[in-house]
Amino acid sequence: GKGGGKIENLKNKKRISQVINIS
Repeated sequence: GKGGGKIENLKNKKRISQVINIS
């Protein structure tokens, strides 16, 4: 989100990696 910074980026990467792992 706006002003999320590195923490939000890490959460987004985890979410993407989980989607890749499922598929």
